[in-house]
Formats: sequence, C-alpha cells, structure tokens
Amino acid sequence: MLDAAIELILERGTDKTTLQAIGEKAGYSRGLATYRFGSKAGLFDELCKSISRRWLDYLAEDVGDKIGIDAMCAALDSFFQFVSDSPQD
Repeated sequence: MLDAAIELILERGTDKTTLQAIGEKAGYSRGLATYRFGSKAGLFDELCKSISRRWLDYLAEDVGDKIGIDAMCAALDSFFQFVSDSPQD
C-alpha cells in the first residue's frame, strides 16, 4: 500500500491524494488505508519510516566496516545511489 501511496503522491501531489484513492490503487477497499494509517499524517509517518529503513539498509551495506574518509565517501555514494534508485518525477 505504501508503493501505491508514493505513486499517487508523485502523480497528484499530497493535497490531491486521498487515503481512499491509495486503498483503491493498492487493490484493496477504499477504507483500508484509512483503517491502517488513520490519517494522512499517519500515512506520512509510515512513509518516512519505510524510506528511512531502506536508506539505512543501503548505508549499512555500502559503508560496512569502513572508517574515516572511506566511510564518508561510501556514505555519500550510497546516498546518491539511493536517490537515483528511488521513484522520481
């Protein structure tokens, strides 16, 4: 359902994206997104958590046990890769 939310937000913007539309886009009932997230604020909270988890996965994999400048360079490379792999419009 979060993927459907991201798709609709990129397509319509946050103001024009409804929880009902997200539920339908995800292939569920209109009310499921409201039940699951409670509100748009709840949805945005879950989106931020999901994106943060994915970012930390990228970071942990790329930085590994590097330290100092090597870790910083790996973190920057990881960030740019994460952004380029993320949905954009």
